[in-house]
Amino acid sequence: MHLLSDLPILDSSVVFDSILKQAVVRFQNRHGLLADGSVGKQTLHFLHVPIQQQMQQIKVNLQRLKSAVKPSVGDYLVVNIPAFRLYVFHTGKLLWSCKVVVGEAISTKKTVVFNDKIEYIVFSPYWNIPQGIIIQQILPNIQKDNSYLTEYGMEVLDQEGHVISSNTINWSSYKTKFPYRMRQKPGKNNALGKIKFMFPNKYAIYLHDTPQKMLFGQSKRSFSHGCIRVQEPLKLAQFLLGKDKRYTQQKILVLMNRQEEQVVMLKRQIPVSIVYDTVWVDRGGWLNFRKDVYGYD
Repeated sequence: MHLLSDLPILDSSVVFDSILKQAVVRFQNRHGLLADGSVGKQTLHFLHVPIQQQMQQIKVNLQRLKSAVKPSVGDYLVVNIPAFRLYVFHTGKLLWSCKVVVGEAISTKKTVVFNDKIEYIVFSPYWNIPQGIIIQQILPNIQKDNSYLTEYGMEVLDQEGHVISSNTINWSSYKTKFPYRMRQKPGKNNALGKIKFMFPNKYAIYLHDTPQKMLFGQSKRSFSHGCIRVQEPLKLAQFLLGKDKRYTQQKILVLMNRQEEQVVMLKRQIPVSIVYDTVWVDRGGWLNFRKDVYGYD
């Protein structure tokens, strides 16, 4: 800890004093851990990473920086997957950042690294449920409890998009295929929360709110099916709509709490880069490391 400047003095004392605790907090902050000054399991894990491994990690990330295409001026967003954070830049300078939840470390659920532009916002969105989730999660729950659809505000549609009565469906007959579509209506239980930020892409990835706020209290936040859940969606909406005087904070809050979906096109498309950096230097000049959650290093 002394060699990396977390501990300002070279001290061989066996006493865990306030200076050492401050050093542990600094070390935890640099590694994206809960900065409580307690040397728990995760802190011990990072303390035991060999310096040779960290040097190799730095080399890998330097190569990423060379090939990365990131905006350097104007307004733009950056999501760093291993940091589980969204960074908001205004005129090329960091304005604020917040926590995010990214995709699980499973091949079909990983958040993809790519660049795009946010084109529009959907307030009080429907959640159009992917077929994989319908088969693996929704159908088993309905087969156990026929009130599940009503409880979670879901409805069934035919292939033309018409809502049909769930009472006409023989739920027990479907195991691996389901010939209908499903969506979750706007409301407090909606998996997308009250707002989503769209940059249409072939990966079907976007930023959105979430009702599961407790997940932001975790230091490792890879729980989604690939999309990115944002801790501060209202603040992000205000930033993206900042040039449009019609959308005050009160107006945005009203739109976020409707029972009907509404799409708002942005007057200016905002670049967004989803990156995978496990090492970087922060604004304070401190070298940061994060766990290689997807094994890309």
